[in-house]
Amino acid sequence: MSTVTRPRPLRALTLFDLALLLTLALVLLHSLAVESRALAIAMIVAALPAALLPRVREHAVTWLALTAIVGVSVAAAWLWADNHKFLLVYWCLALACGFASARPRRVIARAARLLIGLCFAFAGAWKLLTPDYLDGRAFHYLLLEDARFAPLARWLGADAELRAHNLSLRDAIPEELVEVTLRDAPALHATALALTWWTVLIELAIAALFLRAAWTERPRGPGRAPPARDLALLLFIATTYTLAPVPGFAWLLIAMGLTQTPPGRAGHPARVAYVAALLLTQVYFAIYELTG
Repeated sequence: MSTVTRPRPLRALTLFDLALLLTLALVLLHSLAVESRALAIAMIVAALPAALLPRVREHAVTWLALTAIVGVSVAAAWLWADNHKFLLVYWCLALACGFASARPRRVIARAARLLIGLCFAFAGAWKLLTPDYLDGRAFHYLLLEDARFAPLARWLGADAELRAHNLSLRDAIPEELVEVTLRDAPALHATALALTWWTVLIELAIAALFLRAAWTERPRGPGRAPPARDLALLLFIATTYTLAPVPGFAWLLIAMGLTQTPPGRAGHPARVAYVAALLLTQVYFAIYELTG
C-alpha cells in the first residue's frame, strides 16, 4: 500500500523575520548607491537568497558576508557615508554573532539593545559637548535652509519668498566669504532651541534605558505593556521622522527594536507599536515626496 506524503508547508513569517527582511532591504537599497559595481553585485548576491530562504536568512555566514561587503563599501566612502550606513555594518555583524551562538534570539536581542543604547549615547554626548549645537544654531539653520523642514518653517512664518531669498544667498556665496546674514522669522529661534534640547534629552533617555536593559533585564512574558525603552524609541521615531523623513535610519531602528521585544505572540503591544511606526514613517516619507 502506497503512502502519500503531504508537502511541507512554508514557514509563516514572524516579526523577527520582518526585522531581518528590513535589514536586507536596506542592504539592497544601499547596493543601488554604491559606486563599485562589483560590491553592488556582491551585496545583491548575498542578500537576495537570504530574503527568499529562511535557512539562509538565519545563518551566520550570510550576515558575516554582508558585514564584510557592506563594511568595505562604507569604508570606501566614509567621508560622505550616511551615519546609519555605519550602524548597518555593526548590525549585520551583531546578527552574524547572534546566529553563530547557541541562543540566537537572546544574543541578538541583547546586541540590539547595546547598539541602540551606544548609538544614542554617542549622539547625545556629542551634542552636549558641542556649543554650536546647544545654542540652537544647527536647527535654526535647518529651519531656514533644509527642504525637509520647509513645512514647519512655513508654519512658523518663513514663507516661500524668505526661503528663496536665503537659498539664493547661500548659492551665491563666494569661496572667500566666511558668512552672510540670512533673513529670519521671529518664531524660528525659539523653535530651534526647543528642538535642540528635545533631541538631546530624548537621545540620552533612550541611551540610558537601552543600556540598562542590555545588562539587567530578564526575559519578559508576552502580556506586558511596552517597556519604557520601547516607548522612548518609538516617541523619537514618531517625532524625528515627521520633520526629517529618512526612511533608511527609521527602518534600521525599527528592525533592531523589533528583535529585542519580549518573546511570545506577535500581538505583543511593543511589536504592534514598532510595526505601526514602520507604517507611519512610510506615510511621512510619501507625504514629503508628494509635497516636497
